[in-house]
Amino acid sequence: MTPRMRLDPQTAAASAGPRHSGMMRAILRGYHLGEPDQTHAVRLVGSTFHGCISLELAGGFDHSRPDSQQSWTRVMDALDPCCAPGLGSDPRPFDPEVTS
Repeated sequence: MTPRMRLDPQTAAASAGPRHSGMMRAILRGYHLGEPDQTHAVRLVGSTFHGCISLELAGGFDHSRPDSQQSWTRVMDALDPCCAPGLGSDPRPFDPEVTS
């Protein structure tokens, strides 16, 4: 697996990141998300894709059932409502002292 490292702003702007983000925003366009919900959705979907692909490539799903394609289908079904406008939004500010 390729190690990850932080990029300075100039390197990040010249990388594939902005193109990938733009592609993801185009894919999510049908959800009619405003900001910051669109950015949250891009991060959620991108993180999910990265995690599943990394685990699959590393053989993380090789020794269990059901097969990873069935899990991938379930993941996609679960992501769909998470990207709907307003779903999962919590107007309360984050407070690490509150556990409920």
